[in-house]
Amino acid sequence: MIAVIGASSSGLFAAWLLAQGGVEVEVFERNPQGEISSRR
Repeated sequence: MIAVIGASSSGLFAAWLLAQGGVEVEVFERNPQGEISSRR
């Protein structure tokens, strides 16, 4: 699994490309309240 820290457009694009190649990807981002959340 690969973790992408930060959900900028380039980070999300990189995560998408990796997922298209069959790699399990988890994206971590900080919401407006400062809490960290993740999505696969």
